[in-house]
Amino acid sequence: MGSVAFLFAGQGAQHPAMGVDLIEASPAATEVFAIADEVRPGTSEQCRSASKEELSQTENTQPCVFVHDLAAAAALRERGVVPAACA
Repeated sequence: MGSVAFLFAGQGAQHPAMGVDLIEASPAATEVFAIADEVRPGTSEQCRSASKEELSQTENTQPCVFVHDLAAAAALRERGVVPAACA
């Protein structure tokens, strides 16, 4: 396999129940969500349970998309996928 790059999503990629699959499948992703809750309490619950309208508010979108992207990267790294670059 050639080099791998991680391309992180931005605003507009948010959706209800984002991260549920990651939390269920990856201890590393679960840890990222736990750390996010230490910094901004309720972030993981908001990712999992918020409505589309709530997630569309920028003050919610930005932290939720960021933590989801970071959790996805952690899950991939946990499985041995190491990026040569990130964007």
